[in-house]
Amino acid sequence: MHSGMNGANGTHTTTTTVSEPTTEAIAKRAYELYLQRGSVPGFELDDWLEAEAELFAVASVRKEAPTRAPRNSRSR
Repeated sequence: MHSGMNGANGTHTTTTTVSEPTTEAIAKRAYELYLQRGSVPGFELDDWLEAEAELFAVASVRKEAPTRAPRNSRSR
């Protein structure tokens, strides 16, 4: 996260970097789905694609969500 003051008007800005899911994170979620399904083999691709879709959707929402800088109690 990068945080700084804008010298022109004294406003506080915050920038957050959200990364895309890693292969490891997708594999972990796919395994969780496999276990939830009762460990029935034969649905590996379905589990992987569902895990990938879930994690990319979460990453997309985080990128689009506005970030608010913490309020400075002295500015009131």
